[in-house]
Amino acid sequence: MFVISSSHAYILNNFFPGFYLLAKVLEATDEVIYGWTHHIVSGHTLKHLAAAMVPVFLTFMLAKRDVEPERYLRVCNIKTAHN
Repeated sequence: MFVISSSHAYILNNFFPGFYLLAKVLEATDEVIYGWTHHIVSGHTLKHLAAAMVPVFLTFMLAKRDVEPERYLRVCNIKTAHN
């Protein structure tokens, strides 16, 4: 069971689907983007960059989080030695 703080839940619920949606839009507009950039970069390339942002932000989020063992034990209904 994962205990997710509200700021992490906000990122999971808003940014990750946003990057997925951006990747799908970039994929659908591949040829248009290729023309806009004067044949330098395609939407397919940008799609991969947008999709790669999800594990990057997930890594930052997990590295930044605080471990709250008391909260975890309370959520899981685990009895501690001093209870």
